[in-house]
Amino acid sequence: MPKTCRITFLILALTFLGTTYPAASNPSFSTANLRDTLSTTSLPDAPASLMSPVKETLILRNNTIVPGNYSPVNQVSFNQLYYPTAVAYASHTNHIYVTSGASLATHNSPSRIAVIDGNTNRIITELNVSDPRGLAYDPLKENMYVASAPGVTVISDTTLTVIANITLQSGSWGVAYDPANNHVYVSNYSKNIVQVIDPSTNQVTNLKVAAGPTGIAFDPDNKRLYINCMDAGTVFEINATNNAVIANVTVNPAPTKLSTLMPPLGNAIPQLPTQNILYDTSNQRIYLISRIGPGIVSILNTVTNKVIGTVPLGPYSPFGLAYDASTHNIYAANYASGAQSQGYTSIINGTTNKIVANATVGLGPTGIAYDPQNGNMYVACARSATVSIIHGATNKSNFFLGSQDFPMGVAYNPANHLLYVADQGSYTATLVKASISSSLLAVNTTTGKVQQIINAGIGPEAIAYNDYNKNLYVLNMWSGSVSVLNPMNEIIAQVPVPSGSLSLLYNSDNHDIYVANEESNTVSIIDSLSNTIIATLNEGKHPLGLAYDSIDNLVYITHTPLYQGPKGYASYITALDGRTNEIVANFTVGIDGGLLGIAYDPTNDNIYVADWATSSVSIIRGSDHTV
Repeated sequence: MPKTCRITFLILALTFLGTTYPAASNPSFSTANLRDTLSTTSLPDAPASLMSPVKETLILRNNTIVPGNYSPVNQVSFNQLYYPTAVAYASHTNHIYVTSGASLATHNSPSRIAVIDGNTNRIITELNVSDPRGLAYDPLKENMYVASAPGVTVISDTTLTVIANITLQSGSWGVAYDPANNHVYVSNYSKNIVQVIDPSTNQVTNLKVAAGPTGIAFDPDNKRLYINCMDAGTVFEINATNNAVIANVTVNPAPTKLSTLMPPLGNAIPQLPTQNILYDTSNQRIYLISRIGPGIVSILNTVTNKVIGTVPLGPYSPFGLAYDASTHNIYAANYASGAQSQGYTSIINGTTNKIVANATVGLGPTGIAYDPQNGNMYVACARSATVSIIHGATNKSNFFLGSQDFPMGVAYNPANHLLYVADQGSYTATLVKASISSSLLAVNTTTGKVQQIINAGIGPEAIAYNDYNKNLYVLNMWSGSVSVLNPMNEIIAQVPVPSGSLSLLYNSDNHDIYVANEESNTVSIIDSLSNTIIATLNEGKHPLGLAYDSIDNLVYITHTPLYQGPKGYASYITALDGRTNEIVANFTVGIDGGLLGIAYDPTNDNIYVADWATSSVSIIRGSDHTV
C-alpha cells in the first residue's frame, strides 16, 4: 500500500446502502450554525440586487435534507459516490432526475441516476445507467431519455425502471425530445453529428452538424432544434419537421475546443456540457453558453437568427442553463475553477438580460432544471456531490448536500450530549495529501442538529473524550497536532505531535492521552492537566491502533506497516503498564497482517483486533494474551 494511502480506524457510516429510500424514514438535520445562511456574490458589471441564500440541502449520499447553504470544502475525491452533472424534470410525476457524471479524480462514471420526489425533495430510488450524460423527458409516453455509453437508455418514469437501451455510435452527450414528431435527438461530440431516433421503430438517422455539438434545445413555437456546436462557435439550426438545415449562426468567432478544457488536459469543466442551451418561450429567444471562460451567455433572436446580446458571467466557467417560466429568469450554473471554494449560479432577468443576483451554491455547479410545480430550480454540483435548490419566487436556495469526504474518528461527550465527528478531508487526483479540512461536526443526537467547529488543526483523524476534565482531544493527522477543546467547544490548547499520527487514547487511570505516531515509530503521552507532552516512548515499529484495558490498567498498541514492505513482517501487539508506561508484553498475532482497529471488552476481559489484510477479527484473552 502506498505511504500516502491511510487506513481508517473508524468511519462514520452515515450512508444508506439500499437503492430505494422511503421518504418518511430519513431525519432532517439543521446546519444553521454550519455555514452562512445568506451568501450572495456580485460578478463584474453585474450588481446583485436580489437576496439569494440557499434554503436547504439534500445529501445525495445518505438522502438527508439539511437546511441552509452548506458546501463541503473537499473538491476532488476518489471515494465520492456522486458527481451530479445533469438534471431534468418529469412533469407528470414531479420527479427530478440527476445523473452522476465522470469522477473528477478517476475520470470514470459511477453509472447511476438518482430520482428525487419534487414534493419531498428526497431520493426515492437510484437506477444503474452506464455512464449517464444528457437527459430529456417525453411527457407523452412518460419516459426519460438518457444519453449513455450504449447510446440512449430509456427509463419509464411510471415504473422507475430501465425499459430499453438504443444502441448508437459511441459519443452520445446532449439529448432533446420533440413532442411534435415524437423523435429524440442526440448530439455526438466526437463525430460532429446529431442522431435522430424514432422511438417507435428505433430507426436512427444521422445529421451532419458543425464541430463539437453539445446541448440541444427544442423551439415548440417554430418546430426547430438548436444545437450548441461549441468547438465551431456556432448554433446549428434544424427544421424538426423534415430535419433540413436552416442556419448555422456564429456566436463565438474565436472558439476553444472543449476537449482542451476537460480532464486530463484541463479543469475548466468536468466533462462535456449537455444543458448549455435553452429556449425562452416568453420572448422566443435562444440563450446559450457561447464561451466557457471567461463565461459568456449569448442571446439569439429566432426570427432573424442573429445574436442580439451577450451576458458576461465573470471569471467563472458556465456549464448549464435553465429557464424559469414563472419569473422569466434564466439561471446559469457557473462551474468554479479548482482555486475557488464556492460555486455560483447567476440569475439573469429575461427582460433586461442583466444579472440580478448570484446565488452561492455547492462546488462545481453543472446541470440545472426547473420544476414548475414547486417553483424550485435544481442545480447539480459535481465537486461537492450536492444538488442546490433555488426557489424562483424568492431566489432562496435550498441545498441538497453531499456529506464530507472523509468522516473519520467519532466520540461521544456525555457532558453536553453531542456526538463529534472528525472530518479529515480528501485525497486528490494526484495522490498527494491535500486535506483542507480543519473542522469537526458536532451532532445533537436528540434533534439531529449539526454544528461545524473549526478546530485549527489540519486533517482531523481521531477523537478522544476525557471524562475527568470534560475536554475533547482531536488528533490532526496532517498538521501534526492535538487540539484540546473545552465543553464550550473552545480551543484551549494545541499540542504538537509528529505528523503521520493515526490514533489517540484516553487513560482513565492517570488521565493521560496517548498518541500513536506510525511514521516516527513512537507513542506520545500528553498530560491532560498541563496539555504538554510528558513522555515519548520508542516501544516498537509502526504503532497504529490503541485500546485501554480498564481492569488490568494496560494500554494495548497494534503494530503494522502501512506501506508495502518486505514479506515476513510479524504483526504484533504491545501491552504497556498504564501507570509506569513500561512494556509488560509483546505478542505476535500473525505474519504480514494488517492490525488496525483494536478494542477491549471489560465484560469478558477479551481484546478484539481487526486485521484488514486477512479480513478477520482476532480475539485475544486478556489473562494470558493468547489468541
